[in-house]
Amino acid sequence: MRTNLLTAALLLLAGCTSHDKQSDGPSRSDSDTESEGTVYLRSRVWNNPYGGYTEYTWFYLSDDGVIVRNARHGMNPINPEKEKEDNEKNIGTYKERQKKLFIKWEDGKRDTFDFNRDDPSELGIDGGLVTVPNAFDDDHRIKGQFAYTSFNPMLSKVNTIVFKKNGTFELTNSTSVNVKDVTGTYGENSTSGKYKITGNTLTLKFANGNVEKSNIAYWKNDDGSLLLVINNKTFPQEGE
Repeated sequence: MRTNLLTAALLLLAGCTSHDKQSDGPSRSDSDTESEGTVYLRSRVWNNPYGGYTEYTWFYLSDDGVIVRNARHGMNPINPEKEKEDNEKNIGTYKERQKKLFIKWEDGKRDTFDFNRDDPSELGIDGGLVTVPNAFDDDHRIKGQFAYTSFNPMLSKVNTIVFKKNGTFELTNSTSVNVKDVTGTYGENSTSGKYKITGNTLTLKFANGNVEKSNIAYWKNDDGSLLLVINNKTFPQEGE
């Protein structure tokens, strides 16, 4: 299955290569990021009647005992106060011992996750396959068109984003319906603006003034094309 292959390749190669950027310098390592901690990306493959999918979950473990799952305000740097405002079920504190994380989330819930910091691939983080993704250089630029597609027999959705070397982007979201007596594009909208990539944080500044931060990782294919993981979606590069 293509999803499984993408997951396996990402986990094997996520930290191995750098790619087209403004300078010829290498992507920086996690130790060079502004925040004092480590970013982890976990993948789990689930099966369903339509062929299955890969679930991606981001974790940030600070050196002083703070944990953030699927940060909403960027990884570089982590902003604990903002995460507490609108992501309290995914931020908390942790203690680590005997290959386990003992977690108390901000909303009061507690979890115990298996985890081996020396070899994250051994136990994952509460299972799954785990990698430490490379961090991009400051103000990194990429060029190309990337698309995420989800579908079932009745509905398909495509999110297409075009990144340009001048720091601008174009984003198009479309939905198509395929049911009896109704076939065709249901809706499509396009937006644009400026982007910035630093570390594992993608910031989109839309023309209407809105700002969105996402978590981002990459894998470079043998042919030079890229696969981006943005939050919990994969965006393969299309065309040249």
